[in-house]
Amino acid sequence: QVSAWKKLKVQFVPAYVIQLQDSFTDSGFRYVTAERFIPGDYTKFNGNDGYVNPSARSHIAGLASAFSHYTFVQTEGRELCVDIQGVGRHWTDPQLHSGSLEFGPADLGTAGMKQFFRSHTCSGLCH
Repeated sequence: QVSAWKKLKVQFVPAYVIQLQDSFTDSGFRYVTAERFIPGDYTKFNGNDGYVNPSARSHIAGLASAFSHYTFVQTEGRELCVDIQGVGRHWTDPQLHSGSLEFGPADLGTAGMKQFFRSHTCSGLCH
């Protein structure tokens, strides 16, 4: 299974936290996040709530779904990477579900993991 993944490289676009001066805040600054623009046709492959894009029936959509499943297996069920979106194999803005709900308000925990597996169909990449 690992050797198949080595051949199918994906990349998450780096995200940056930028501190801006802002005289309208008590601290005098604020933070924003940013990523570089990804040229091409942007697609949301799956969501954090079990959503699977029905019009994204391509090998990349299957790869995104299998990648989510792979993260669950590799973390022994403790985490699941979902909300896969981007251009081709260049992905952005993922969400993690965790058993401990440690990744913010969109981390739906084990309920989110169950939602993913209700809509996930395993492929040859999953085994």
